[in-house]
Amino acid sequence: GGAYKHAELFKQRLGVVLEKEDEMGCLVAGCNFLLKAITHEAFTFENSSANFVPTNEAGDLYPYLLVNIGSGVSMVQVTSEGVFERVSGSSLGGGTFWGLCNLLTGRTDFDDMLELSMQGDNSQVDMLVGDIYGGRDYSNIGLSASTIASSFGKVISQHKTLAEYHPADLCMALCRMMSYNIGQLAYLNAMRYGIKRIFFGGFFIRGHPYTMETISYAIRFWSKVR
Repeated sequence: GGAYKHAELFKQRLGVVLEKEDEMGCLVAGCNFLLKAITHEAFTFENSSANFVPTNEAGDLYPYLLVNIGSGVSMVQVTSEGVFERVSGSSLGGGTFWGLCNLLTGRTDFDDMLELSMQGDNSQVDMLVGDIYGGRDYSNIGLSASTIASSFGKVISQHKTLAEYHPADLCMALCRMMSYNIGQLAYLNAMRYGIKRIFFGGFFIRGHPYTMETISYAIRFWSKVR
């Protein structure tokens, strides 16, 4: 969007006319190139470790769902080289996490927020299945006691001020809320279009093991580890 938003400023200050390209087209072309040309560019993430996925075999790459997590979320179905369609998206993305974290904790640096989330305990603010069922699993429908029943739901009954909550707990709860929502939407869209492979990208997961792990957990949860 910056090539459009700041085009006139570049022209006025530098005398430069920007050549504008389609954002989604560039995103898909770049993803295709990286997946085909660079070994270990794609990987699955589980238990804080990366397992690299080979994608350069003939016919092995397409179709796939590309989930780009920036300020918001775009979900793009890529069926072949140069053939793609934005099939879904969400306004709840990395920008949402950043903005809410800033409001709740006063932190301003995105990387600092994600690092802080790794030190927190979301059960201090999230209502878990165990909170509803006396510490027990709801095994009849396959929910463990540690499953989040309501993000930030525990806050309702605690009657605390914001200052009484630990910033790390708030960051972790927000990170899980955003990551699980994105993971569920990605899984549902993959099911909708019969796609078996999902690639995630964008600044929300860039170099951040915790967001990779939480999104991976959401996919494993909803797909029953398919």
